[in-house]
Amino acid sequence: MRSPAGLISTASILLLASGCASPLDGTGRPGEGVSIEQALAMELADLDEPVGPRATVGLASEVEAALAARRVELERMVPAPTGTLVPPRFGPDLAGRAQATLPISLAAAVAAAVEHNLDISMARLLPAIRANEVVEAEAAFDAVLGAGMTATELEQPQQAIVSGGAPLTRTVQESSNRTFEASLSQALDDGGSISLSTNVRRDWSPDSGGFTYDPNPAWAATGTLSLTRPLLRGAGRDVTRAQIRLARHAEDRDEAELHRVLLDVVENTVHAYHDLSLAWRRLAVQTWLVEGGEEVRGILAARQDFDTRPAQYSDAVATVEQRAAEVIRLERAVRAASDALKGLIHEPGHLVGGEALLDPLDGFSAAAIEYDLHEAIMVAVANRPEIHQSAIDLATAAVTEEVADDARRPQLDFEAQAVLNGLRDDPGDALGDAGDAELVDWVLGLTYSMPLGNRAAEAAWRGARLERASALLAYRGAVQVVVAEVKGSLRDVVSNYALIDASRSYRIAQAENLRVLRVEEETTAGLTPTFLSLKFQAQSRLAQARVQEFEAMAGFDRSIASLERAMGTGLRMHGIEITGDGG
Repeated sequence: MRSPAGLISTASILLLASGCASPLDGTGRPGEGVSIEQALAMELADLDEPVGPRATVGLASEVEAALAARRVELERMVPAPTGTLVPPRFGPDLAGRAQATLPISLAAAVAAAVEHNLDISMARLLPAIRANEVVEAEAAFDAVLGAGMTATELEQPQQAIVSGGAPLTRTVQESSNRTFEASLSQALDDGGSISLSTNVRRDWSPDSGGFTYDPNPAWAATGTLSLTRPLLRGAGRDVTRAQIRLARHAEDRDEAELHRVLLDVVENTVHAYHDLSLAWRRLAVQTWLVEGGEEVRGILAARQDFDTRPAQYSDAVATVEQRAAEVIRLERAVRAASDALKGLIHEPGHLVGGEALLDPLDGFSAAAIEYDLHEAIMVAVANRPEIHQSAIDLATAAVTEEVADDARRPQLDFEAQAVLNGLRDDPGDALGDAGDAELVDWVLGLTYSMPLGNRAAEAAWRGARLERASALLAYRGAVQVVVAEVKGSLRDVVSNYALIDASRSYRIAQAENLRVLRVEEETTAGLTPTFLSLKFQAQSRLAQARVQEFEAMAGFDRSIASLERAMGTGLRMHGIEITGDGG
């Protein structure tokens, strides 16, 4: 088996090529300490230089060497030989039916978990939600089209001017107005805005007191171009597009979160699969132990009238019953382990509500692997989503500080407006007059404001700087945690592999002990209760040794899965890719 670390070349996992480049562009500021690259270098400063790959090694056993000539015979005595499982001896399931089993491979279990696991399904939704938030933030710079129309009819009583008893003006004011408006505005990414609008208004009033209106009705047309732009606070593309940058950071963080959840589920699925395999094998060993105990009990039963005392026979019966009771406990453990794996894969046909037991097809691995601590740590730094999330958090804090720094500046805004006017008795002619730009209104303005002391903005900026410093420390902490996890996982791999050899030697020695007793059983004239008690003990020790060997192999496979998780390569090892749509 190749080393997980060896599957990726050192050159391909350089941090800057992995997408974890500094959001601070490599610049540190007093008060924050250092840049992200410098922080990474500080955490890895004591990492030894590469010395090349090493291989896991087992422990040399004098026992195995001494018993090499009888190895084949001793292997035949092993409870639950490799590649076989005890046939189901379960009672009816909770529905009262005969216990059914469903075979499943490790690859199928992992694939089903990635496809159907509920935690992954929920995590897949987050990037899609954030993508819509990015669109929402970008939409702030979309052009806005406006239009409107109003109609007004007035009949209002009013004082009349009277001369010589005759009114010179109307006692009722009448007017009729129609207004049509259209506008197009656009927010600019420098913080300003520009708008273009037109207004066409129709006014009619009745003649009064010998006075007439010309034109009547009158069509007034205006065209307005307005521009506003901040000169200090809020000016500049970086500040105005800060919400878009923050939304994209949130989207990237949720994609990293999906990666983290996938890694966790894959690791947990592999662990649950090996736990189930171990539960089946413990049951197989215990079943073998019951059968061996029944054999010894039968011999003692036949010798009750010869040399077996009642107490000795009763002890044998109690021993067999205790072993049988343990079978029931281990059957319960198999069912629990099966349900745990079902809960992770959540595949139709393998749901927790079903009573069929999952039957693992794959055995344990005991093959040596190659590993390289330096390369494993560098791979982890480049691939772990937790480090990527910390880098994103640092980038987010940098954007927040940038916006807070901008808010400390005075508010100084420039405004310009030009209004083109036209008035005729026809709307088209009025618009034509406005377009000739003969009657133009101009407005230019500057507005300034600054809170005395500016304490709120200064406090917000200092808080943002502290948040950024905290994010940098959190990044260093994430690197530290990842390095510790890689080293711990590698130590587990190395020690568990050595434990396989040690437990196998122990099991071979116990098998030899039982073999010697069997030879004596065939050649000894009298099978005394004392001798049969020794056989009971030898069976129990061999069963215990076999279980410990299975536990060591399961622990080795679990530690490999944990190492892949610690390095962030658990998905690649199982042929899983994260696509752009979160799949």
